[in-house]
Amino acid sequence: MPGKINQVIIAPVKPRPSSTFVIEALFAIPGLGKHYVQSISNNDYTLVLGMTIFFGAFLILMNLVVDILYGIIDPRIRLSGKGK
Repeated sequence: MPGKINQVIIAPVKPRPSSTFVIEALFAIPGLGKHYVQSISNNDYTLVLGMTIFFGAFLILMNLVVDILYGIIDPRIRLSGKGK
C-alpha cells in the first residue's frame, strides 16, 4: 500500500519542473522555466546551477513530505525505536 501512496502523492509533482520549461518556452509565459532556458542559451552557468539545485531540493523536499505522510496515513510503518 505505501508504494501506491507514493505514486499518488509524488507522481504528479516529479514531472513539473521539466514540463514547466517546455510549456513556458512554447507559450512565452514568463517564469522560472523561461529564465532557465535563456540562461542555457546565454551560457549563464551560475543561474543554470542555481536553478538545478533549487529544483533538486524541491524534489527532495517532496520526497521527505511523502515519507512523513507514510507514517501519518499508515501507522504500521512508523519507527518504534524498540530495536526489533
